[in-house]
Amino acid sequence: MRPSGSSRVDSWLGGDVVLVKAPRYDDVRGALAAFEFDDLPFQPRRVFTVRDVPAGTVRGQHAVVNQTQLLIAANGRIDVEVRNSTDRAVITLDSPHQGLLIEPGIWSALTFIGDGTVLVSLASGAFEQARYTNEPAGQ
Repeated sequence: MRPSGSSRVDSWLGGDVVLVKAPRYDDVRGALAAFEFDDLPFQPRRVFTVRDVPAGTVRGQHAVVNQTQLLIAANGRIDVEVRNSTDRAVITLDSPHQGLLIEPGIWSALTFIGDGTVLVSLASGAFEQARYTNEPAGQ
């Protein structure tokens, strides 16, 4: 399912990781990006932010076994390493107008590049430690 009003521009790991661009609306008051929940290929059940992370810190380093996520760099830059049992890629998030859609079982590590970086994550389920694994799917 393709989000309406946004476009998928790149994909990795057989389509299990997809960069989605939100429509951007600019005027003299600033810029607005909108990811419509109804247009996402999953129903967000949880939203969380990660901030005040020292530059160079790596977060994540796990896969969520049965949840889909959309990662957005609301401010700053985050390098997202993703892996499955056979492939690896690094994608840079540096705009609140794009999000990285990650399907269940994909291992990811997020490197916060600069001070002041803010991550917004939409997830398809509630937090449960048992749903996390340190290995990508198929390992």
